Amino acid sequence: MKLRQSSVALLAVAIVLATSSALVARNLMRPPEPQKIIVEKQPEPVAAPEFVLVAVNGLQPGDFVDGSTVQWAQMEAAGIRPGEIVGNSADSRRKHEQNLFGATVRQDIEAGKPIMDNLLLRPGSPGFIAAVLSPGMRAISIPISAVTSNAGLVSAGDWVDVILSVERSEAAMMSAESGGLAQANLAAQTILRRVRVLALNSDTTSLAPLSVVATNGQEVSTAAKGAQPQRRNVYETITLEATPDEAERLAVAREAGSLQVVLRSVKDVDTADAELAEGNKDQVTRLHDATSIFVSNKKSKTTAMVQTFHGAKVGAVNF
Repeated sequence: MKLRQSSVALLAVAIVLATSSALVARNLMRPPEPQKIIVEKQPEPVAAPEFVLVAVNGLQPGDFVDGSTVQWAQMEAAGIRPGEIVGNSADSRRKHEQNLFGATVRQDIEAGKPIMDNLLLRPGSPGFIAAVLSPGMRAISIPISAVTSNAGLVSAGDWVDVILSVERSEAAMMSAESGGLAQANLAAQTILRRVRVLALNSDTTSLAPLSVVATNGQEVSTAAKGAQPQRRNVYETITLEATPDEAERLAVAREAGSLQVVLRSVKDVDTADAELAEGNKDQVTRLHDATSIFVSNKKSKTTAMVQTFHGAKVGAVNF
């Protein structure tokens, strides 16, 4: 009986051990559960600020682009259209300013509106002169030389007077017709006062006012290259801004004699009207106003001297 109970106990223990072993083996053979990977949400990258060139108070044809008429405005990249002038860095903005300052626009641009590159007219480009002409004014070209243009010292943007002078060849022709002396017909007259120079040949680079651009903390003029000593060019034509009546007078005057431009001071603002009010409009300077040489010769009494001989004596008689 005891043997039988021992066998049952051993069998029970064996079953328990076998079951435990099976459970352990099952757990060991079961693949591990996949680990959950927790991904932290990264903050969205902040887009670099975009700066677009806009008009400050509005621009019209003839207004020059400079630091007082345009500014850089920050805008979202999604709102920027192709053709707008964008400067993402300080260096790129300064480069744009150096290239654009001095240009004008083809059409009106409202205040705060972006400036499109295709609306800009740079000096020397077709249509630039027509855009910078004042309303009601005309552009007329006249021939010049190194002498008549003050040896190349006149530049686009300067203010000049125009003098018509009758040269010797014209004076000789006039004297032959009138039977007078050629010198008596030499004369000069200021036919235009304080007119603006638009171009010399096709050079309009100095027509726009000088602008200053800050680069690396230093102010640099947009005309810095032109400020360096260089060889003066000799121009053949000069283009002036004139009223329709003045343009007609110039067209006739250039056929009558030689035209010379006289540089005026930048401080002469209202003096041209004052000069005309004083009655100088029709003033003509003739040869006797410039020198008295020919006048004295004209007024001097003509005398004739005849030598007389009486034997060894020689005398003279004036008539």
